[in-house]
Amino acid sequence: MALGFLPNAEDSISHTKITERAILRKTMAVLRELAASTGQNFDIGSISDVSNPTSGELFRAYYGREVSPIKFEQAMQTVKDANVDVDHYHP
Repeated sequence: MALGFLPNAEDSISHTKITERAILRKTMAVLRELAASTGQNFDIGSISDVSNPTSGELFRAYYGREVSPIKFEQAMQTVKDANVDVDHYHP
């Protein structure tokens, strides 16, 4: 039996936000490793808060220019929606 994640305090962080932060942090780690292995620059200094990077910041740090993160954000939203569904269907 699966159990959902239901924050119970006003200062609790939502499952959606936890998922988003995890995806962005892991993406940052992967892009840094990829850049290091290929000799590409990853400008971590361009990220305002490395503990909570945005997709736009990650793409700029890796690609060095404006590259649209829209497709990435759509995929991330799909994952977040699926996690919310778990909360709703398995309370």
